[in-house]
Amino acid sequence: MNTERPTITIVTKNGGYQKDRIYQTALPEWEITRKEPSFNEWRIKQTAPHTEERPVYIAEGKAREDAAWVSAVCGLSDVMVNEAQKVKSERGHMYLYTDSVQFVHQPDGSISIHEKPQGDPVVWAATSPEAMDQSGKTVEIVSALTAIRCDKNGVSEPQTVMVRAQASMRPFTREELVEYAKGSGNKIIPDTGGGISLANGGRQFFDTSKPLIISVQDGLADEPKELLRYETWAHIPDAALRPFICGAFEPAVIRLAEKTRIPPKLV
Repeated sequence: MNTERPTITIVTKNGGYQKDRIYQTALPEWEITRKEPSFNEWRIKQTAPHTEERPVYIAEGKAREDAAWVSAVCGLSDVMVNEAQKVKSERGHMYLYTDSVQFVHQPDGSISIHEKPQGDPVVWAATSPEAMDQSGKTVEIVSALTAIRCDKNGVSEPQTVMVRAQASMRPFTREELVEYAKGSGNKIIPDTGGGISLANGGRQFFDTSKPLIISVQDGLADEPKELLRYETWAHIPDAALRPFICGAFEPAVIRLAEKTRIPPKLV
């Protein structure tokens, strides 16, 4: 393994689509583990604005809540005696916090923000205005990735990048969505921003003849940089698309490692 790559701990609940496993599969050259969160994610989301800043606010809020714990753990590096631990200390360790939402681009140029549906998936499919708001529109799965890094030089400030996966929904009916919710979508809808995943069985609601575009955005004030484009994507297997629903895109993680690098202390 490249000793320049920091090791990574993803701070996430081990439920739903198992984010840590997706990252491990998408980034096989990185050493990745998982930690249960100690913060109250619901409280962070309650105070987050319902604007384009929302996923960044939530991911950074998780990192801020955990910052004291990370600093305490990083302070233990001075007493590491195991050689493998020393190597890890040299290249650093990143604690990664993420949040994903769905942006729906409206005809008037505005954006609607959809999160994971609450309650019974069938009731959501049958009654929610948000469920049908996606029909025939361009959508983006926007994942904010915030990291705190610690190494022999100290502990970094939280830094964030965003991964944006843009695709087009085909026009669909509420009846189709209800059938999906009664079947394979019943367990997937509650774990998916907007309820319809481009990778986990919801592909039938997308127009795969139109481009799927993956971009990385350094900050809200920066323009997204397109890094990957599939002109059509019916042939792309779910396993290859799954990383895009939670930001497991190596160029974004490399950029985070760059942004969180701690310069040596002057002596």
